[in-house]
Amino acid sequence: MVKIMDNKYVQQFKKGSLEMILLSLIGRKETYGYEIITELNSSASVLGYAKEGTIYPILYRLQEAELIQCRLAPAAANGGSKKILLPYS
Repeated sequence: MVKIMDNKYVQQFKKGSLEMILLSLIGRKETYGYEIITELNSSASVLGYAKEGTIYPILYRLQEAELIQCRLAPAAANGGSKKILLPYS
């Protein structure tokens, strides 16, 4: 029982920490999701490997909470567009 509670606490701590890390990264400069994932995975992160399935849902929640905003910018690689993330102003 104690082990299960410890796991839930650790998971919740990681989730909250990751939200703060994402807000901090976005607050430094305009960026986009893939760049954030690459940066997190190249650093010595105590949170482990950052996956798209973890990062993007958090980014959507932060946008819905109006903590960050997005704008579309042309993507040079494929001629499409990508979402640039920036702090909410």
